[in-house]
Amino acid sequence: MCQVSVTQTLVYGTNTQIFVTKAKDNAGDNSTRDLYMICELRYDALLDAFEDASFAFAKRDYKSMLYQEGKCSRFVYDCQRVIGYSVPELSNMSSQMRVLISMSLITTTMLSQS
Repeated sequence: MCQVSVTQTLVYGTNTQIFVTKAKDNAGDNSTRDLYMICELRYDALLDAFEDASFAFAKRDYKSMLYQEGKCSRFVYDCQRVIGYSVPELSNMSSQMRVLISMSLITTTMLSQS
């Protein structure tokens, strides 16, 4: 279950990052492009953290997994804060990302306590 939640977070995070990158490339003005750039960078950080969590899982290093996963809600929040709710699709994606991150944290916590 833990590996599934990490993998799903990576897949969904990648899809969200692709969406953000396309939106940035299609933005009509520099200000909007800059806001999407912030989101793109934050999703880069999220994906890096979950890749590290996946490697930690392979080593059964659950403490490191929790550390990596624990940083990620902030990355989603940062993106949502700069874009706001003006892009409903991204707002929905952000909500789903928060759920997936929470699932990963819960399953990793359960695994670390077993």
